Amino acid sequence: MQFKAGYIVDTIAKVVTNFKATLNKQTPADHKKLDQINGLLQYASSFDVEFPYDYKLDCTELNPVLATLNNIITRGLPTRAPVILENLFSEIGLTEPNKDEFELNFPTSGKSVSPENVFELLHIIEPNLKINRTNYGGDLGSEGEWKFLDKDLAEHPYAKQILQSQREFVTINRNLNGGRSLDFSFEFPYLNTTNVGAKKKGVIFEYDGSHHKATSYKYYDNYRDDAADEEGFDTLRQPSERLELEVAIVNQFKNEIFQIFKKNYERDTSKFLEEYSLIFIPIAVARIQKTLIEFLLSNPNELEKEFLEIAVIERDLPCGSIAIKSLQELFENINSILEDDDKLQLPKINLTIFENKDWVIDQALHLNASKENEEHFKLTNFDIIIDHSILRRSNIYNEVDFQNDKVIKIRSSHYFDNSVGKARRIYCADLLNYKPLVEKKDDGSYVPVAECEANINYFIQTIFRKVSFRDGQLPIISRALQQKPVIGLLPTGGGKSLTFQLPTFLQPGLCLVVDPIKSLMEDQVRVLQLNWIDCCDFINSNLEREEKQKKLIDFIMIDTVMLCGGGNLSDREHSPLQGPKNQHVAEAYWQWIEEQLRQSTYE
Repeated sequence: MQFKAGYIVDTIAKVVTNFKATLNKQTPADHKKLDQINGLLQYASSFDVEFPYDYKLDCTELNPVLATLNNIITRGLPTRAPVILENLFSEIGLTEPNKDEFELNFPTSGKSVSPENVFELLHIIEPNLKINRTNYGGDLGSEGEWKFLDKDLAEHPYAKQILQSQREFVTINRNLNGGRSLDFSFEFPYLNTTNVGAKKKGVIFEYDGSHHKATSYKYYDNYRDDAADEEGFDTLRQPSERLELEVAIVNQFKNEIFQIFKKNYERDTSKFLEEYSLIFIPIAVARIQKTLIEFLLSNPNELEKEFLEIAVIERDLPCGSIAIKSLQELFENINSILEDDDKLQLPKINLTIFENKDWVIDQALHLNASKENEEHFKLTNFDIIIDHSILRRSNIYNEVDFQNDKVIKIRSSHYFDNSVGKARRIYCADLLNYKPLVEKKDDGSYVPVAECEANINYFIQTIFRKVSFRDGQLPIISRALQQKPVIGLLPTGGGKSLTFQLPTFLQPGLCLVVDPIKSLMEDQVRVLQLNWIDCCDFINSNLEREEKQKKLIDFIMIDTVMLCGGGNLSDREHSPLQGPKNQHVAEAYWQWIEEQLRQSTYE
């Protein structure tokens, strides 16, 4: 199961933003660099979760508090890190303290971080991880495939980490069904929006047995290679009677991207621990929070317990304590401004960390959580066990320590899956009922309700990094959150956009903004994206027909994914639209979507 979530601290965000500012998108070379860094950030925000049970989510019964928190956490891929994390990095000297009076900014690091290092380290791989036949976690179809990895690619030991084994071919070309899989594949963690030259997405390596010499197999292999080529994947076969294919396999690993992985694999981590911490701890925190939200959504009975015993196994960078503390803050602050009937109390958490000391730059990152060894792990009955590694990809390494049949395993994905039903999920549920956030004085002015002021300020600080509200904003927000009609009149520059953007994040669902000014809607989306909130878009007459149609379908598909619980379009029986009352609506809905997906404009 692939999920999407990621945080980025201001220091790294500034490095990335400054790097992008140097690029001229009108030149193919610079546009390629822009696609590369955007793709790497998107890829780092995807991760695989292996649950110890059959994961199912009933989207007709989503708790609105959990749905809201999910949407806040995943508002950007990545999005700005929680302030608690920024403050913690500042306290241990990784970044400089906030010095802005009106906004919360931590853009300066204690050590100068170069855009080159950020770019290279985002090519995720675990340095110096030794993988042999016993601990290799991939699914091999033959001993010949292991020979290909271990002998033929002996000069490239990092390849065992980045080559995905037995990927289903239908995930590359959906027109080729039949349960076929690939021996090995690698998808580039980059975007390609330039359409200049060949649009290459990745490479496939096939280790062919002698039976592939038969005419029927040759015909099918050629057919499959053509199908892969249609989607931008080269196919290289080993062994081969064609010398150019043998040379192509060798030359493939001379390409720049593989040389970056090689550099990271051989990297002395002790010299780059600050960069690793600044880049990957925030991403890891978001991954754990998203996974816990999914766990609680699919296991609501866990919320009825008085205590939750949680264990986090940190295979590399420390993240468990920060993730739990930040999640508790979200619960506490949203509950403080909700009506009593809508509150969702998070059980008290007893957290135990099992750390990898080599990756801990400062013990303060554990926030005084209990740290134990494997013996304690074996003797303790935990409610939730999270086995986390951000530098290991899924199914490449079989760990032998900290084993338990209740473990939820989190690993980096091999590729960013944006197919139907696998894209970022926006959860919709019943609207929440909020307390009044302001009181009206005798003179007609408004003042914040004292007991709620710090809690609503928490959300403007967390999501938008504003220290407090401007005059007139909070009364509008208060009525909007209470689902009351409201007309907000504020001067130019008074922050009108925030008065509908913040209530959007504090309700579980989608928001459609009708704006009569095209330049203004484009500017609002631009500013949100600059604030690392990319779960937004605009549609107006300035767009080409194909782009407008695609955006409309994307908007509808977000809702469709919510309705079918993230499944595929054929999984209609699990849609809450099903039933006699909604059957005619549902059928028309599905047929329209499937027809749009078949049209070339969406492709």
